[in-house]
Parts: sequence; C-alpha cells; structure tokens
Amino acid sequence: MDAVGYTEKDGDCTIRFSNDELLVIFDWIAQSNQHENNELDSATQLIFEEFECLLESILAEPFDNDYRLLVRAAKSRIIREAQRGF
Repeated sequence: MDAVGYTEKDGDCTIRFSNDELLVIFDWIAQSNQHENNELDSATQLIFEEFECLLESILAEPFDNDYRLLVRAAKSRIIREAQRGF
C-alpha cells in the first residue's frame, strides 16, 4: 500500500493497494456490516458500504467457494511481507 498523490485543487487522494490488502479490507468491512451492534455514524457507514460495493466489483475472491481459505492465505502473505520489511 502506498499513497500515490494528493491534489489540493480537488481534494482527491489516490492510494494503491495490493490485491491481498483489498481482500483483507473487504473481508473486515463485510464482517463489520453483519454485526447489528455496529455503532458507526451514518456518513461512515455509507462510505464503508460504498467501498464494499466497489471492492465487490473488482475482486473475484468473495464469490469463490474457497473464499475463507483465500482470505487466510492473503493475511498470511501480508504478515510474511511485513516481517521481511517493506
């Protein structure tokens, strides 16, 4: 993950994620949305729901029969990479 750029003119920022990072983020958001005691304010909830929909449109893994296995593998790779250092 790295920040690519920020423009003060329009306030946009671009962040680059690996597929593994996006899959783990998607999984966390999806699990968070399933809990009724989720105490996010409306704006934050809206952003998370929009991000979840966006990730569903670009990730194939959430629709794979081995989804849980794929998430565990992605988490393992992220940990392994972090232990080696960026």
